[in-house]
Formats: sequence, structure tokens, C-alpha cells
Amino acid sequence: MPSKAQNSNKNEKQAAVYPPIPTVSALRFEKFARLSVAGDNEDESSVIGTLNEKRLHAVIKNYLCDDTSKQEITVFDGNKKSRIAADVLVDGQIYEVQTGGFFPLRHKIQRYLAETEYRVTVVAPVAHVKYLRWIDPASGSISERHRSPKKVGVTSLAKELYWLRDFLADERFSIKVLLLEMEEFRMQDGWGNGGKRGSNRFDRIPLSLLAEIELQTSADYAKYFLPNALTENFTAADYSRASGIRGKAAYSMIKILCDMGLIFPADKIGRAQGYRKLKMEN
Repeated sequence: MPSKAQNSNKNEKQAAVYPPIPTVSALRFEKFARLSVAGDNEDESSVIGTLNEKRLHAVIKNYLCDDTSKQEITVFDGNKKSRIAADVLVDGQIYEVQTGGFFPLRHKIQRYLAETEYRVTVVAPVAHVKYLRWIDPASGSISERHRSPKKVGVTSLAKELYWLRDFLADERFSIKVLLLEMEEFRMQDGWGNGGKRGSNRFDRIPLSLLAEIELQTSADYAKYFLPNALTENFTAADYSRASGIRGKAAYSMIKILCDMGLIFPADKIGRAQGYRKLKMEN
């Protein structure tokens, strides 16, 4: 089992690849995060969950553009089911804020890129630092917050990127990853461990912006999804160990990296399919 010192070094190496967020951007994000929660005189239990996922969505929309006349803009008109509206449309740029999986975005993104001249960016929040609080479903009481030991980064999106793989090479498409400090409230309504296993998430409150990552070019994907620790020839198992991306997500990411020309299928290594890294010029 890795020691605390080894885990600390690993976290430091992971954090080092994320560019520092400009102070003005951090303060701007925190401004809208503060506006999303009640004042000090409000009773906490009466406020938590009043906006649910809309709270996180609204904070990010306002961070991107606080002019409400440029939010929820109809791009394709139609009835209630066929109408397509952009979360933010400003200066020829569409932003789609996605606080969940990427699968539901496929149709919108395809139409934006095929039928308009707009640049399109999917904005994905990731809870890089998370504090957990538990709500007793019987009494409504809320526990003190405890920091989760897990630090989640850009690679947590590997599984979801598969759904947008057809658009990743389009020069008008990009993904903006916001690494956030967040407070998560969960109902203690599951089983085992005092009702915490299998519990339902109730609300997420963004606290601060820690880093902002742009994924647009193949070099961007190489930086975050193609670990330096990989040897020139490797297998999917090697990739999984080096990247920390597990299961189907690892195979999905390998396919994406192949499509981008960053890696290539090679001779088998033992019984496993081998891959070869593209030699990148310094």
C-alpha cells in the first residue's frame, strides 16, 4: 500500500500539470458562487436543495457571461421537444454547460457544427476538491462537512469523451474543464455504513475555481491523457496503470487517442494488443 508521502507526491505531480487560474477569474467565479447561496441569516436546511443541480449550472453560466440576454438563446426553433437553445451564445461562441454525462449533448453538438458557423464549447465542471455533508432524511439535520480523500482531475472525463468523439477533431469544437472546490450534500438513504452506500446526491454547491483546462488540440489531449510514464510500446493494461483510467473508459480513451493519431496499433505484446506512441517533437 502506498505511503502518505507517496500519495502526497503523486497528488503534487498531478496538480503540477494544471495551469494556475488567473486571480481575476477565480474572484469572478467566487462572486457568482456566493450569490447562489443564502445570506448568513437564512436557515441552512431551508436553502440547501432549493435549486438543486440548477445552482451549479447557473453559477457556471453567469461566470461565462453574466448578461442574461445572452443566456438560453434559441438556435433552432420548434415545438417544446424540438427547440434547441444554447446555454450561452456570445460573440459567435456557444457554451453548453454540462453538469452530468455527455451523451445527451450529441444531437445538439452535431447540429451546431453542421448547420451553423458558431464555435462550440462544452463546459464540464469537475469536483477536484470535494467536501461531503450528510442529510438525515428523518430529521433533516445536516452533518458537519468532511473533505473527501479523492482528488478528481481531467482524466475523470475519459468515459464521457467517448460520446463526443466524432467532434473532437473539429477545429470549431472544444471542451473547457473547470476544476472546482465543491460542497456535496447527500441523503443518508442508502444501505450499509449508516445509510451511505448507494445514497442519493441531493445538491452540489460550487465554492471556488481551482483551474480551467482547455481541450481543443491533439496536444491538449496528449498532455492530459497520454502519460509520460508510458513506454513507447504498451498495452491497454499498461495504459490503465499509467493513467489511472480504468475499465471501458481506458479502452474508449485508447480509441480516441488512435483517432487523433497520437498512438497507433502495433504488434501484440504477449496475447494483448500492442500500441505505439507517436514521437512528439520537443
